[in-house]
Amino acid sequence: MLGVGGFPQKNTMVVFPTKKYRTPFEANSFSRSLKGKYLNLVYKYPALVFGAPFVTAIVAGAYFLSFATATRYEKHDQKVKSVTEQEAIGLDSSRRKIDVREEYYVSGILVHDC
Repeated sequence: MLGVGGFPQKNTMVVFPTKKYRTPFEANSFSRSLKGKYLNLVYKYPALVFGAPFVTAIVAGAYFLSFATATRYEKHDQKVKSVTEQEAIGLDSSRRKIDVREEYYVSGILVHDC
Protein backbone atom coordinates (compact mmCIF):
# COMPACT_ATOMS: atom_id res chain seq x y z
CA MET A 1 0.00 0.00 0.00
CA LEU A 2 1.48 3.32 -1.05
CA GLY A 3 1.17 6.43 1.07
CA VAL A 4 2.03 10.07 0.49
CA GLY A 5 4.62 10.66 -2.23
CA GLY A 6 4.55 7.07 -3.43
CA PHE A 7 6.39 5.76 -0.36
CA PRO A 8 5.16 2.66 1.44
CA GLN A 9 2.86 3.48 4.33
CA LYS A 10 3.68 2.15 7.79
CA ASN A 11 1.20 -0.15 9.39
CA THR A 12 -0.23 1.95 12.24
CA MET A 13 -2.64 -0.63 13.59
CA VAL A 14 -1.97 -2.07 17.02
CA VAL A 15 -1.49 -5.81 17.12
CA PHE A 16 -3.14 -7.53 20.08
CA PRO A 17 -2.08 -10.99 21.22
CA THR A 18 -4.39 -13.84 20.37
CA LYS A 19 -6.68 -15.34 22.97
CA LYS A 20 -5.17 -18.15 24.96
CA TYR A 21 -7.02 -21.45 24.63
CA ARG A 22 -8.44 -22.66 27.92
CA THR A 23 -10.07 -25.98 28.66
CA PRO A 24 -13.67 -25.79 29.97
CA PHE A 25 -12.42 -26.34 33.52
CA GLU A 26 -9.79 -23.59 33.19
CA ALA A 27 -12.31 -21.25 31.57
CA ASN A 28 -14.80 -21.80 34.40
CA SER A 29 -12.20 -21.21 37.11
CA PHE A 30 -10.80 -18.20 35.23
CA SER A 31 -14.22 -16.56 34.89
CA ARG A 32 -14.70 -16.90 38.67
CA SER A 33 -11.34 -15.34 39.51
CA LEU A 34 -10.90 -11.61 40.12
CA LYS A 35 -8.82 -11.20 36.97
CA GLY A 36 -11.45 -12.98 34.89
CA LYS A 37 -14.28 -10.86 36.27
CA TYR A 38 -12.28 -7.71 35.59
CA LEU A 39 -11.46 -8.74 32.01
CA ASN A 40 -15.11 -9.63 31.34
CA LEU A 41 -16.18 -6.20 32.59
CA VAL A 42 -13.56 -4.48 30.44
CA TYR A 43 -14.66 -6.51 27.43
CA LYS A 44 -18.31 -5.52 27.98
CA TYR A 45 -17.59 -1.90 28.97
CA PRO A 46 -14.39 -0.59 27.35
CA ALA A 47 -14.93 2.85 28.93
CA LEU A 48 -13.75 1.34 32.22
CA VAL A 49 -10.19 1.30 30.93
CA PHE A 50 -9.90 5.03 30.15
CA GLY A 51 -13.08 6.77 31.29
CA ALA A 52 -13.29 5.59 34.88
CA PRO A 53 -9.67 6.49 35.82
CA PHE A 54 -10.04 9.88 34.13
CA VAL A 55 -13.25 10.72 35.97
CA THR A 56 -11.74 9.46 39.22
CA ALA A 57 -8.69 11.70 38.76
CA ILE A 58 -10.88 14.75 38.07
CA VAL A 59 -13.09 14.16 41.12
CA ALA A 60 -10.13 13.42 43.41
CA GLY A 61 -8.30 16.52 42.16
CA ALA A 62 -11.29 18.74 42.85
CA TYR A 63 -11.67 17.22 46.32
CA PHE A 64 -8.03 17.78 47.28
CA LEU A 65 -7.90 21.27 45.76
CA SER A 66 -10.84 22.25 47.96
CA PHE A 67 -8.56 21.72 50.99
CA ALA A 68 -5.91 23.98 49.47
CA THR A 69 -8.48 26.67 48.76
CA ALA A 70 -9.90 26.44 52.27
CA THR A 71 -6.40 26.81 53.74
CA ARG A 72 -5.80 29.87 51.60
CA TYR A 73 -8.97 31.59 52.78
CA GLU A 74 -8.34 30.64 56.42
CA LYS A 75 -4.90 32.29 56.29
CA HIS A 76 -6.45 35.38 54.72
CA ASP A 77 -9.08 35.50 57.47
CA GLN A 78 -6.38 35.26 60.15
CA LYS A 79 -4.63 38.29 58.69
CA VAL A 80 -7.84 40.28 58.57
CA LYS A 81 -8.94 39.29 62.10
CA SER A 82 -5.55 40.07 63.64
CA VAL A 83 -6.90 43.48 64.65
CA THR A 84 -9.26 42.79 67.53
CA GLU A 85 -12.25 44.92 68.44
CA GLN A 86 -10.43 46.65 71.30
CA GLU A 87 -7.54 47.55 69.03
CA ALA A 88 -10.00 48.92 66.49
CA ILE A 89 -11.67 51.05 69.19
CA GLY A 90 -8.26 52.23 70.36
CA LEU A 91 -7.34 53.25 66.82
CA ASP A 92 -10.51 55.30 66.45
CA SER A 93 -10.00 57.20 69.72
CA SER A 94 -6.36 58.13 69.02
CA ARG A 95 -7.09 59.67 65.64
CA ARG A 96 -7.41 63.38 65.24
CA LYS A 97 -10.51 64.88 63.74
CA ILE A 98 -10.16 65.70 60.06
CA ASP A 99 -11.39 69.05 58.86
CA VAL A 100 -11.62 69.45 55.11
CA ARG A 101 -11.02 73.21 55.21
CA GLU A 102 -7.89 72.80 57.32
CA GLU A 103 -6.49 70.14 54.99
CA TYR A 104 -7.23 72.26 51.95
CA TYR A 105 -5.70 75.48 53.29
CA VAL A 106 -2.63 73.78 54.82
CA SER A 107 -1.82 71.97 51.60
CA GLY A 108 -2.45 75.18 49.65
CA ILE A 109 -0.01 77.12 51.82
CA LEU A 110 2.68 74.50 51.47
CA VAL A 111 2.36 74.47 47.70
CA HIS A 112 2.48 78.24 47.34
CA ASP A 113 5.42 78.74 49.73
CA CYS A 114 7.80 76.71 47.60
